[in-house]
Amino acid sequence: MSAVTVTGLRTVRDRRTWAALAAQAVGATFFHGWEWAECVSREFGWRPHRHVIDTPRGRWLCQSFQTSRGLESGPIGYGGPLPLPEAAEAGHPEAVLAAVEEAVGARFSRIVCSPDLELTLNRAGGRERRTSIVRPARSWDLTWSSVLTGNARTAVRACRRDGVTVTMVRDAAEVNSVYDIYDESMERVGAAYRTPPALLQALVSLGDDHVWLLRADYQGRPIGIGMFLRHPHHLFHWIGAYRAADRHLKPTHAILGAAVKEAVERGTRAIDLGASMTEGQLFAKSRWGAVERPYQIYEETNS
Repeated sequence: MSAVTVTGLRTVRDRRTWAALAAQAVGATFFHGWEWAECVSREFGWRPHRHVIDTPRGRWLCQSFQTSRGLESGPIGYGGPLPLPEAAEAGHPEAVLAAVEEAVGARFSRIVCSPDLELTLNRAGGRERRTSIVRPARSWDLTWSSVLTGNARTAVRACRRDGVTVTMVRDAAEVNSVYDIYDESMERVGAAYRTPPALLQALVSLGDDHVWLLRADYQGRPIGIGMFLRHPHHLFHWIGAYRAADRHLKPTHAILGAAVKEAVERGTRAIDLGASMTEGQLFAKSRWGAVERPYQIYEETNS
């Protein structure tokens, strides 16, 4: 595939313009949206840049952030350059990235490519990660019968039988009442980083057109949570957590079952279950009908 040449670049400062372009872009997710940029800018002080880059065969978009580590496209989630449909087969966007770097006056220290694009860039520090994506059928009944495996259906039925219920949290203040579940789960897996409560609250405040915080309850108490980030026709499973003492109740299965059903009813075309570090994680996600997809991360070693 040939390299892309750049014929022009402009900065986008209008929210509606960016939303319209991002809605068309191939491989776009919540992490390419204006709302995500606003939330992380307030919480972390990151400075967003949004560019439209013209090429002879179509336009590309790039949202990047100046962080304490440098210029990043995808500091947390996917954030690499995106082609509009007419440019989707145009080639590798090395010149697109170089044009953004020139406009901002900094070199990218981190780029995360969307798994829908299968980009391999000519940059140092590249490594492959794997995610799992569910492609729902056009109705919940068809998704239940033909996409989800028997194991997933059995687990969802068991949750219902045992009295596990799932509720969408719409009040940002409720984040504090379930944050300990997230904290406990992160401690259990040895994670050094925690997404701060203020960011989770800001995301919930965006409303369920953008973010879902689902809470699994048993006998009136919360036992698990899941956070899902929405973009038109795309859903990203960002956070999943449960109390270790309640693992036998399978709160994660109850939450995923509810999320997939809601996603199908809203016309979602792709549900990204997130990166997997082990074959066991990939296998567990495959029970939900998920197909493994590779994507690339590029990080400067001296950043």
